Amino acid sequence: MSPGAGEEMTTDLCNTARLAASNLPYFYHSLEGAFRGIADAGYRNVEFFAGTPHFFVDPEGHSDCGPVLRLAERYGLSIRALHPETLSGRYSLCVEDPVWRELSLSWFRRNLEAAARLGAELVTLEAAGMLLDRPAQEARERCAEDLRVLAGYARELGLVLALAATPLDRPGCAHTLSELSALLRMVDSPSLKALLSIPAMAEAGESIPQWFGALGTEIVYLHFCDARPGSSQVWGHGVLPLRKLLGQLEAAGYQGLLGQYLDGDDSQAEPARCDRENMEALAAAWPVSAG
Repeated sequence: MSPGAGEEMTTDLCNTARLAASNLPYFYHSLEGAFRGIADAGYRNVEFFAGTPHFFVDPEGHSDCGPVLRLAERYGLSIRALHPETLSGRYSLCVEDPVWRELSLSWFRRNLEAAARLGAELVTLEAAGMLLDRPAQEARERCAEDLRVLAGYARELGLVLALAATPLDRPGCAHTLSELSALLRMVDSPSLKALLSIPAMAEAGESIPQWFGALGTEIVYLHFCDARPGSSQVWGHGVLPLRKLLGQLEAAGYQGLLGQYLDGDDSQAEPARCDRENMEALAAAWPVSAG
């Protein structure tokens, strides 16, 4: 993934130009409060969670992007990726009912349109929502068909879709490296790439060398967070070895963004504090340059 316009990408993994925070933990705060907390913690980039109360998307349209862009500019932030709100399960890439499936596709299209208007490069996705008592292969085939449609639309809009593995505690079409790789091959589109979620990877018992050995430059984005089973945590609040993982990323030659997509209970309780602690932990592990 290339740097944003006018921004030089460095090879220092923890340079602030390499980190992207999320407004997701600020669910009980205004969008201005979210962007203020993110900027005060030292982040310059955002993976924008396009969900309420900060943003609304339905199959017919989406919120006005103007206020979001103005707030981002006020706080010196760039929106580099958009994350559709799939936590509620209302819309999914694994839907079987034909009417609901078409509504889901329309909803994803509206998210892609919002991403383009916000100036994002990526739309991050999970193939979550599969029903456990329905044939898994049929769900994967439907998912691949829908991803192929969305990848075509993403290409028209100048976007790339980044598909992540789904954590093991949530039903989905791709929980492991092998399942995600198979789904990418089924779609076979230059506009669909891989998102390496470190928490999902660790839960599946996999490693960074395995992922880069299998997918290499197809990995265009990371959710680079600490983890405990079932949640993404501030670095130091989970069980993962930060310095070791940073060394593995450097050895793999990864030069894209590192998304800080936190969803633990403590990050929602005090999101601004958690963003600061997360930045401090990254700085201590690998000094953050001024960019």
